[in-house]
Amino acid sequence: QRALAASPLFMGGELTTTSNEIFDIITDKEMLRCNQNGVTGKLIARGDNIDIWKTEHNKRKNQGWIGIFNRNQSSVNFSVTKEQLKLDPKRRYSFYDIWHKKRIKNADTYQFEIAPDGVVFLKY
Repeated sequence: QRALAASPLFMGGELTTTSNEIFDIITDKEMLRCNQNGVTGKLIARGDNIDIWKTEHNKRKNQGWIGIFNRNQSSVNFSVTKEQLKLDPKRRYSFYDIWHKKRIKNADTYQFEIAPDGVVFLKY
């Protein structure tokens, strides 16, 4: 969520025992682009312990990042439309799942399985 909020990134802990997974997250180029974009994201939806945050690109219209946060203690199958993401429903979007490093085809409704306390982090 810090990347979407354009907040400073801090890391505490013992670097010699930090897992590769954590290093992959904090050094991910797309996450850093979102963070360094300099635009504070906005909470665009909240319900059933799911929060959706959106950060628009500071120079490119119709581009940015979206985080869908599962605040539940169990996995959630989550469906969302472009309208719910505050995107133009008539426009075709190319989504990229940052954490899973895969493209998501344009659709009317998007389906995600989100782990407990997990997040879907998308670039559009």
